[in-house]
Amino acid sequence: MGSEKRTLLEFHCRGGYRNREEGRKTEKQLKEAFDCFDNLRFEDGHKVSFAEQEVYFFVLSGDEAEKLYDLTDCVFEVESSPAAALRWYYTESSSPDELEIEISPPPTEAPEVVVLDTGCRSEHTLLRSGLVSSHSALVNEESGGDLNGHGTEMCGLAFFGEVLPNALTEKAFTATNWVRSVRVLVQPNQGTATEEHRAEWPLITERAVQIREQENVDNRQAVYSLAVLGDNPIKDSATSWSHMIDILAFNSGEEGRLFCISIGNYNGDFNTEFAEGYPDVNQLSDIADPAQAVNALTVGGYTNFTELPPGNDYSSYQPLAPLGGISPYTSAGPVRSKLSGIKPDVVFEAGNMAVENSLPYVGISTLSHLTTGFTTNISNAVVESWGTSGACALCSNMASRIWALHPELRAETIRGLIVHSASWTKEMNRVYDNNIDDKLRVCGYGVPDFSIASECISSRASVVIEDQMQFERKKRPKSGGYSIERSVKYFNLPLPQEIEDQDEVVELRVTLSYFAEPNGFRRKVVRGMDLAWDIQGPNESAEQFKKRVNMIERQAAKEKGKKYVRSSSFNWEIGPQRRARGTVQSDRWQGPASALAGNKLLAIYPVLGWWERRKDLQLLPQKFSLIISASVPGLDIYTPIKNAVEIGAAVEIEV
Repeated sequence: MGSEKRTLLEFHCRGGYRNREEGRKTEKQLKEAFDCFDNLRFEDGHKVSFAEQEVYFFVLSGDEAEKLYDLTDCVFEVESSPAAALRWYYTESSSPDELEIEISPPPTEAPEVVVLDTGCRSEHTLLRSGLVSSHSALVNEESGGDLNGHGTEMCGLAFFGEVLPNALTEKAFTATNWVRSVRVLVQPNQGTATEEHRAEWPLITERAVQIREQENVDNRQAVYSLAVLGDNPIKDSATSWSHMIDILAFNSGEEGRLFCISIGNYNGDFNTEFAEGYPDVNQLSDIADPAQAVNALTVGGYTNFTELPPGNDYSSYQPLAPLGGISPYTSAGPVRSKLSGIKPDVVFEAGNMAVENSLPYVGISTLSHLTTGFTTNISNAVVESWGTSGACALCSNMASRIWALHPELRAETIRGLIVHSASWTKEMNRVYDNNIDDKLRVCGYGVPDFSIASECISSRASVVIEDQMQFERKKRPKSGGYSIERSVKYFNLPLPQEIEDQDEVVELRVTLSYFAEPNGFRRKVVRGMDLAWDIQGPNESAEQFKKRVNMIERQAAKEKGKKYVRSSSFNWEIGPQRRARGTVQSDRWQGPASALAGNKLLAIYPVLGWWERRKDLQLLPQKFSLIISASVPGLDIYTPIKNAVEIGAAVEIEV
């Protein structure tokens, strides 16, 4: 057991509520043993009583645990606690010593998560090393302090991610990103957060971005995290607020901005009907405003939290959601929306509920996140947090960590990598096995994987291409009018011939990410220029593929008297119609490795929007990020693909 690393340990001892005298002897022995340590206190531990044993929880190193065991004869077993117990342990703690962490701040140039929320308690001992500043975007509220608590909780999750319990245990944390707080409301449903001030919400958001960018003297990349939302008055249609998010993300075609926005929590009552109706009932709760913004990375919730706290208090409780299921707190996206695309884009941990006699209970420590509390009172310095707000903060944290590793990448690419790395859990596939639309509405593209998003391993070839489409107006010879000259960009993706003989199942993933310029027409917002992608199918020649995606190629063949024979791409998991509705379009295919052998063409082509209607409009380049990966177990396909893609440039052909 000997080790210097500290962890949460369970000491199973003599005693229990049926043997109280032995319990008192055990407590006396342990207190005397702790007196032999210079830096440990018996009072920092926690006790849970069972019928015939006491279980004490202490954070100790292996060496300390061995010494404690040797100094007593009341301990009959020592076990490591599950990770969930750490969250319970620290919410029960009231010792200032437990919050003493050596925090190594991130490099000056590291990315920052800009939390747009209720402000932040900047003096919090766990946040002050990583908090850049705390400001207010409210006209009559200059203070960036937090009077509600929600903002401070989100700052903690944006800074620590999910590792705060481990940091408290190990007494050390190395930060990879900064946090900046900009207050956009004081309290929910008060002041500017009330419905009559809805028209101000887009302006407050814009002002918050301006404040951050005016202060960005270190030229850091920023991930904007927004989890304070409003009811959506017109379902999945665009509002002035979501329109503003799309405008800010597009940023006039310059350097794009990445917004992570929570989809919103279930907006009904948590009662017996809710518990019995889970997970179907979550689809009755609509996406919140402005989470429908097409250029945003919208975050829903799932959960892996299924452990209940130790002790008899929760012996009759059961977790509501199973491992890998959608979080009971999450809402659902629109039904096959042509305006906002697939929403949520991804899901992150949002916590779970417990059920007793069909009644759900929220806020249970092991089923919730552990994060920073907003009071200076030591008993509330760390608190439980649950819901899609926390999921959004975790997504922002992941985005900043990817950006820290790859600072040269665009915002569009970071969003694309997160979506590209996502997968559905076994539970999601089980529940929504026969309904892909319901699965997308609740789960999006699935749960992102940081290691896949941030790294390339030899058996998973991942190639990232950052490019742009350039458009020009071309005079029509017959009518004298003008039209937009469009092109298809073809990328050559050669996969090694060695996979022809492979019987292994290969996975192919493709993700296209871009920020479109929005424009409002009455209550409808359309995009200036959309893009779409496709890949040459397993039984499709290059000539057939070009005809399929390019109308001019088909017309030219027809003029030459050649009959057009329709061909097809791969049998994609999501399909071209569903994925093409948004500005991040991802899809997956699994099949025999031999189907990918040889050079494959991938096409990026434009779908015209409102830009085509404006004759005098200056056409902006449409930036895009393309991510392709193929995974073949046991075969290095990364090197040949990467080398070939770097050597070969994209070919543009007019459409």
